[in-house]
Amino acid sequence: MRRRFALLCMALVGISACSTLPPSDPRSALPPALQSFLTSAPAGSSMLLAASLWGPEASVYAHARYYAASGRTCRELTIEQAGMRRPGLVCRLPQGGWESVRVLDYGGRAVFSANVRQPQRRGTK
Repeated sequence: MRRRFALLCMALVGISACSTLPPSDPRSALPPALQSFLTSAPAGSSMLLAASLWGPEASVYAHARYYAASGRTCRELTIEQAGMRRPGLVCRLPQGGWESVRVLDYGGRAVFSANVRQPQRRGTK
């Protein structure tokens, strides 16, 4: 009986711990101007950010929206900074904003570093 009670208590603690986790990493929060851009900009649009989570003076190129396997709406990005291009990815939050998420692969290849060169996409600079 004590063993069942202990297991029940552990299960309840585990469930409550999961429900109190924050929905996303605060480091992935995007500034309001970029949030608005991602919501309204057509594919191929770009925006220059003086300061961003990718660093200073970053140009962000937004590509078409798509539905991810997670059920979320996402957008691939190209981040250009200091002459270097790298992939970026943002997904819609349930409450309506966007958050930056980790890029796992680009062009069928695993991405291990944020400083990955990528080919130029059509419709971007």
